[in-house]
Amino acid sequence: MARSIFQIATDFYVLNDLANTVEYNQETGEIINSDDVIQELYNQIELELSEKLDNSVYVIKELLAGAEALKAEKDRLNKRQKALENKAELIKKLALGALQASGQSKVKTLKHNFNITKSKSVVCDEEQLSRDWLRIKFEADKKKIGDALKNGELIDGARLEEKVSLSIR
Repeated sequence: MARSIFQIATDFYVLNDLANTVEYNQETGEIINSDDVIQELYNQIELELSEKLDNSVYVIKELLAGAEALKAEKDRLNKRQKALENKAELIKKLALGALQASGQSKVKTLKHNFNITKSKSVVCDEEQLSRDWLRIKFEADKKKIGDALKNGELIDGARLEEKVSLSIR
């Protein structure tokens, strides 16, 4: 039966303990020299460890190759995901364009409701904004700017931009 590296290491610890233990015959009091037996066992375990270590390199290489294959597959799937998302967005834009061209803002089908909704978003050139309109981490405070723009304030580097999107339920 194949033994694990852990079991082999345990055998080395036991052998080291045996080598550092003085054995003696209780009847005669004579010290028993077991150095030859310990050395032979040590050599056998060392050979087994060498083989196990060599084999573990193959396992490590196989695991790393598997990890690399999974990384490549993950990258491939991420690209595929992005492509599908882009296609879905394109179809959504085409549907929006078709609805706009038809002059309708709402269309009900047997399965879905299509509505053209309008929203506003703040578009800023942060380089042109005064610090009053910037957050501490130096990014535009679009909420504050949006509220000010909606109230009629003119802000250099910012404007309200109307966006059109399609919601599907």
